[in-house]
Amino acid sequence: MNSSTVGTNPTTTAAHAPVVQDYLRVRATTEELAAPLSAEDQTVQSMPDCSPTKWHRAHTTWFFETFVLSHFVDDYMPFDPEYGFLFNSYYEAAGPRHTRADRGQLSRPSIQRISEYRTYVDNAMASFLQEPIPQGAADLVTLGLQHESQHQELLLMDAKHMLAQNPIHPLYRAREHMETVAASPMQWVPVTGGIIDVGHNGDGFSFDNELPRHEALVPSFEIGSRLVTAGEWLDFMADGGYSEPRHWLSEGWATVNAQEWTAPEYWHNIGGQWQIFTLDGLRPVDPAEPVCHVSLFEADAYASWAGARLATEFEWELAAAHQSLDGNLLDHGALHPTAALAGHGLQQLFGDVWEWTASAYLPYPGFVTAEGAVGEYNGKFMSNQHVLRGGCALTPADHVRSTYRNFYPANSRWAMTGVRLVRDAQPTVRPTTVDVHLDAEWSRPALKADVRSGLGATPKTLPPKWFYDEHGSDLYDQITRLDEYYPARTESSILVRKALAIAQIAQADTLIELGSGTSEKTGVLLDAMQASRRLRTYVPFDVAEDFLRQASTDIASRYPGLNVHGVVGDFEHHLGTIPTGQRNLIILLGGTIGNFTTGPRAQFLAEAAALMQPDDYFLLGTDLVKDVDRLEAAYDDAQGVTAAFNKNVLAVINRELNADFDLDQFAHRSVFDTDHEWIEMRLRSLTDQTVTIGDLDMVVHFEQGEEMRTEVSSKFRKQGVADELAVAGLEIVEWFTDPADDFGLSLSRKA
Repeated sequence: MNSSTVGTNPTTTAAHAPVVQDYLRVRATTEELAAPLSAEDQTVQSMPDCSPTKWHRAHTTWFFETFVLSHFVDDYMPFDPEYGFLFNSYYEAAGPRHTRADRGQLSRPSIQRISEYRTYVDNAMASFLQEPIPQGAADLVTLGLQHESQHQELLLMDAKHMLAQNPIHPLYRAREHMETVAASPMQWVPVTGGIIDVGHNGDGFSFDNELPRHEALVPSFEIGSRLVTAGEWLDFMADGGYSEPRHWLSEGWATVNAQEWTAPEYWHNIGGQWQIFTLDGLRPVDPAEPVCHVSLFEADAYASWAGARLATEFEWELAAAHQSLDGNLLDHGALHPTAALAGHGLQQLFGDVWEWTASAYLPYPGFVTAEGAVGEYNGKFMSNQHVLRGGCALTPADHVRSTYRNFYPANSRWAMTGVRLVRDAQPTVRPTTVDVHLDAEWSRPALKADVRSGLGATPKTLPPKWFYDEHGSDLYDQITRLDEYYPARTESSILVRKALAIAQIAQADTLIELGSGTSEKTGVLLDAMQASRRLRTYVPFDVAEDFLRQASTDIASRYPGLNVHGVVGDFEHHLGTIPTGQRNLIILLGGTIGNFTTGPRAQFLAEAAALMQPDDYFLLGTDLVKDVDRLEAAYDDAQGVTAAFNKNVLAVINRELNADFDLDQFAHRSVFDTDHEWIEMRLRSLTDQTVTIGDLDMVVHFEQGEEMRTEVSSKFRKQGVADELAVAGLEIVEWFTDPADDFGLSLSRKA
């Protein structure tokens, strides 16, 4: 028995009918729980921590006989004097006892004889309780009933372990399981901390390990609205939860290897499908139900993997203090955890599974061991144990309260134990960080160099990065919303459908977005990655400082607690300045990769790959080859937004380099180059003209009809994307596209 059994609060000195009824009700429940088990079932002891069913039945009877009848009834004759030795558990003061690990060796007394023992003691107790009894006896009767309620839970846990050892997986009872469609989404529920009172308040029964009530400092925190599910545990397993040591305590990892754990207790991989043994027999694991039968070591490792932690017992008690005690308990009849239903606030605090806490089982300040034999249960067990809270599906409904402290060793799995996550209180909005590498000292010389070389060449060119001042970035944002510009909405539709899959594969704690712009589409991925509870940092990288700062602020406001670290930089010079996390998902969306010509594109992909660690992923958006008319229309909209965007590069040069381009004397054109399979954006001179660029002491002549290329936008085929990524040392692991095959998203990692 792994809970304390020392009561301290008085009941009544005058026994009456309800006391007898409570006694008979509790005793009858034990017999009802044992009834489905055969004589053979009731004799087996499957491991030293478990006890045979008939031993539980006899031990709870011995408690009343030894501590009540033998002390308070004159001339009481024990049913069998030998039973004191056979059915004493831990009480040194009550005399010698049979070795715990050998309880399964006792073929005698038979279960019939134990039934007679229970009847004999019940008759004596019923007679005793008809009359007024001393205060000390009343306290011990209440304690004995609480003690038996504990053993009802243990009887079922032990019987389950016993039946699970049988290769034919026998049923405790036959009951069909109806799989839940889905668990309710887990939400983080904020709990305000402070100096709080913990422990039992003295109103009604408690065990002495719940006392004395005292003050504790609990900082504010957030707690999961429901328990961790079996489906979430499957994700943990699929991500190497049992094969990689990084999330495990040292002793826990040693235990995993020594015991060869690969899944929770009672899980079996049969034909590639995970099955779970329950008291209703073997069935497929239900992803929606709470995971159960996991050790503290496993619970702690899962919490670390999920980017959270286990609650302290005081945090748990504070969260549960004013919650209803209703839940999936023994009286509910499920005998197994059930899925959380849709709703708000905290769910599943009482029942379903005992919830591991991070707290060692230690005495409260001022704890005093009770006098006599019954005082032995707590003080001597306050070592090498951890506290659990809340009760489980096998716990009697009248045996739970917010202050109840259960305890087990860290490696225990046979008990019905599970996991609820907590995390430290999240700030409303975390301050953003922005590193600026494109300041005036860098950008002006770069612009000068690009303009001098591009306008001095034949044919003339300008690089597209100079489109993106504040006005240009705003124009581009407008372009993405145009009817003709299919790439943006098509890519968005793919992301909406596949973001969860991408997040599940990547399992990244850091999202790095190259060419982030307004970060509008990024929200779909951020939502999916937050659902996995691993996301810690978002790193937007863009050339436009004003847009990046605004987008960073918006993202930080939308995702409290997310670390946003922006970088203002240029693809050609500043990729190496990007901060990375432990596990990264690097994304380049919008078909931006197509703005590079072949050589620079290969260099960019190589530099992006150099940012990556072995477990990182690269998500690349590529516009695919299609009908030429659709392509050219996408880059020459009827409203003229793309034309204004194209001409904006001339406005930037006028402003920054003291030039005198007349924007009205240039026309926008989009042309598909079939040889290179790319769209070219060009500016055509409408007349013979001369442009002066004052800061360069440069005069540039344009003939009427002469065209200057300002951007290329390559279109791709799937194999070509794979080939170019391969040159950079990357291999595609997933390819996502739309039904029309207009746009492709490739998810790759290092080969």
